[in-house]
Amino acid sequence: MGFPGPLMTSYTLLPLGELARVTVEGQFDLASTQALVLDIARDAGAAGKNLLVDIRGVRSRLSFPDVYRVVQVVLEHPEAYSGRIALLDDYNAQFEKAQFFEASSSVAGIQARTFLEESEAIAWLHGPA
Repeated sequence: MGFPGPLMTSYTLLPLGELARVTVEGQFDLASTQALVLDIARDAGAAGKNLLVDIRGVRSRLSFPDVYRVVQVVLEHPEAYSGRIALLDDYNAQFEKAQFFEASSSVAGIQARTFLEESEAIAWLHGPA
């Protein structure tokens, strides 16, 4: 299982006050997704902030167990992921995986939600805890 050719992945992180926006694009497998989570954890612009993670430009072949493994990597970096995480996605095949990330994260004490509308995601990130 995998993608034909090399994986092409990229992300940009923009610190915006108490919020950091992460835009992710490309083809992701488990290893590249875990690496992305670690990169964001190391980025000083994300530390302790609420994160808006735009995954609308992502193509992924993560299985549900892979998504759970990604949640475990997030849990290993509580200093970076102590704020809320809003996943912004289109309604497509990976939307259910984003919702699974939300559910798995919530069980572990991480505040994560999946959104289709950016305005709703931002309102939730700025809303009361």
